[in-house]
Amino acid sequence: ESGDAQTFAAATRLLNSPDAKARGRGAALLAPLGSPNPSAELRAQCASALLQLLSSEQTATVLHAIGMALSHLRDERAVEALLPFVKHADADVRFGVALGLIPHQTDAAIAALVELSTDADEDVRSWATFGIGSKENLDTPEIRDALFARVADSNSEVRGEALLALAQRGDVRVLEPLRRELTEETVRVYAVEAAGLTGDVSFLPILKSFR
Repeated sequence: ESGDAQTFAAATRLLNSPDAKARGRGAALLAPLGSPNPSAELRAQCASALLQLLSSEQTATVLHAIGMALSHLRDERAVEALLPFVKHADADVRFGVALGLIPHQTDAAIAALVELSTDADEDVRSWATFGIGSKENLDTPEIRDALFARVADSNSEVRGEALLALAQRGDVRVLEPLRRELTEETVRVYAVEAAGLTGDVSFLPILKSFR
């Protein structure tokens, strides 16, 4: 029995434990099996075990661990299974949902990430915004509007993710909020990268000053 198979067997035993901490550990054990090394069959088995648990699990810490693990396994079945938890009361659960949805590009996954990009929790907003913005091959008015809604976010990392993604898409609405960001006392690398991506020569003086 291979190391991966042994890990899978140990993890599934933990997933069936009456103890929530054990179930959470079991889910965490399955995450590394989403690496390129395990077979597609084993990755699918890992996802199936997690999805089966997800259908009945109620403990927030375990739900969080399941979402994290599914983000590594990249199984399309995860999208539909995670959607009911988008509005979960616990921010850690919503965080896990955001991570679990990031690998996917279906309409349902994108719509859920757009919703999560407005979440009250900063970490959830940040990862959801990254999840939307990182899909450079997807460029729709809905995605651009969701990103633009975050350029004035109270969290600098969320703002940076949004600015960078809009610049990558050539959205001219990014120019003015980007100018404001570049004049802040602390300028994050996101804003500098975004300014470079715009190709707007008016940014050159301030970019040279940073150098």
